[in-house]
Amino acid sequence: MKSLTGTSINSERKGYGRGLILGLTMAETMLLLVFCLLLVAAAIIADQRRKTEQALDSLRAANTELAEQKRKAEENRELIAKLASVFTSQADREQFEKEWRELILAKEFVETVTSTGLSIKDISRLMPAIEILRDNGFTDVEDGEAAVRVAELIRQATKAEETKPHDWPPIINLSEAGGYFFEIGSAELSKEFETRLSVDTAGRIARILEQYEVDIIEVIGHTDEQPLSGQSSNIDGSLRAVLQGKARIETLRPADNAGLGLARAIAVAEILGRDARLKDATILPLSAAQLIMPGDRLTDGAQTGDVKERRRIEIRVRRRTEEHSMRAAGQP
Repeated sequence: MKSLTGTSINSERKGYGRGLILGLTMAETMLLLVFCLLLVAAAIIADQRRKTEQALDSLRAANTELAEQKRKAEENRELIAKLASVFTSQADREQFEKEWRELILAKEFVETVTSTGLSIKDISRLMPAIEILRDNGFTDVEDGEAAVRVAELIRQATKAEETKPHDWPPIINLSEAGGYFFEIGSAELSKEFETRLSVDTAGRIARILEQYEVDIIEVIGHTDEQPLSGQSSNIDGSLRAVLQGKARIETLRPADNAGLGLARAIAVAEILGRDARLKDATILPLSAAQLIMPGDRLTDGAQTGDVKERRRIEIRVRRRTEEHSMRAAGQP
């Protein structure tokens, strides 16, 4: 009996073991398979939904583009209808063709002009000269004859210019009567004098240089006829050091009015030389002493007292002589 019972239990254990997979029963295994299939199905459904949404977006974009094309086509039809209503006659079509040809010619002219390096703005500035050439019949002559006639016009204009009085640059007068003060017997500049030179006078000179195309600035010192006290002069020995900026202007001791005029001219020239607007010009300090009166008249020696108008600085500008300009440029 005992043997039969043991055999029966062992048989049941074997049968139960045949129903296990990886420690799971058949029912548990089936449930696991169903769960995995559900996951796969969910992934497939999500992918299909994404593709469907993309297809819908593409369809909406295509519909929008189609609507835009229809709108443009409608606008084109309206424009064609308007053009047809405008150019209903032969005269209208001919006028349109004429204006179109003129537009094409204008475009070709602009391209031709710009290819030479000129701009439309340059042509606008040259219009007065072009009108003069047209009024003188240059549009109806050959190129060679036109060149000859232009040369003749230039010759005539040059001759006419030579017969006209010269337009000389103005002389700038800085006198004690105008508020430009020196101490008696001194070439030292006051702070106010320096300020007016830097702010007012330098700017005025710069404008004159540009207007008259000149490059030499002459600073001329004038004095009245009061004699200086009998001191010895050191100008000959100290002048170069002052001009080079190695010594101050107040170190100069003039012994006469000629030296005093030169010292004052150097003082003014030094201030002007610091201005960047005058950097391309040559500044020359000169002295007229007491010899030249206002109005460019030689003194007659009658004014021996204190005359403010005669204590002055005159600034004159001119163009460098052609000979020296060529030498400065290194030409033979």
